[in-house]
Amino acid sequence: MNLRLLVGVAGVALVLLLLPRAELARPLEEYHVAMGTIVRVAIFADEAEAPALFAVARDEIDHLSAGLTHYGTDGELARVNREAQSGWVDISADLADVLGLSLAIARRTGGSFDPSLGALTRLWGFPDATQPPTPAAIDSALAQCGYRHVRIEGRRVRFTSQGIRLDLGAGAKGYVVDRTVSRLQAAGVMAGVVEAGGDLRYWGSKPDGRPWHFGVQHPRLPGAALSSDGHPRCFRSR
Repeated sequence: MNLRLLVGVAGVALVLLLLPRAELARPLEEYHVAMGTIVRVAIFADEAEAPALFAVARDEIDHLSAGLTHYGTDGELARVNREAQSGWVDISADLADVLGLSLAIARRTGGSFDPSLGALTRLWGFPDATQPPTPAAIDSALAQCGYRHVRIEGRRVRFTSQGIRLDLGAGAKGYVVDRTVSRLQAAGVMAGVVEAGGDLRYWGSKPDGRPWHFGVQHPRLPGAALSSDGHPRCFRSR
C-alpha cells in the first residue's frame, strides 16, 4: 500500500471519528397504573400519532384490568368472589379465558400454581401490609383455598366451598400485555414493548437495527425474606 493511499485512508477514518454519532433510536413511552402495578407502553412511532396510539393501549388496559383485577370492590372479579359461593355466576369471555387457563395450569402443577389463593394473598395485604399475619391466621386462610373448589362451564363459574376467593394476578397481567400488544399491532405499530409488573412482551425490530436487551433484577435481597413469586418489591425485613 503506497503512502498516498495510507494518508487517504487515515483521513477518511479521522473524518468519520469526528462526525457526530447517530442518535440511537429511542421509543416513545407512557406509564399507566393498573392491576396494582405500573404498566409501561413503549412504541416506535411518529410523535404526531403517538397520543392516539397510547389512547388505544390505555383503553385496552383499562377495559381488561377492570374485569380481571382483584383490587377494588366493583369489578367483575370482585362480583364473582362475592356471588359464586351461592351459585353459578355469568362471566365475560376475557375472565373465562384467564380463569380457564389458570385452572388448567393448577391441575397440571398439582396446585403449585393456584388462582384460588385470594384469601391468603388478601391476608398478607400486599402492597400495604405493615405486619406479617400470624401462623394461625395463615392456616385459617389456607383452609379457604383450593382450585378444586372452583367450577367453570363455558362463561359461568361457581365455588363449591365457602371462603374461596380468586386472585388472577399471576396470569391476568400477561393476558393484558398480550391483548394490548395485539391492539397496537392492529393499529400499525411495527415495534415496541408492553410491560406490566414484570410481565413483558416485545415485538418488531428497532429502527436502528439494534437488538432488544432486557435485564432481570436478582430476586434475592440481603436481609430480607421474599413472600411472593420472586418480585423484588414484595418482601418483609426480618
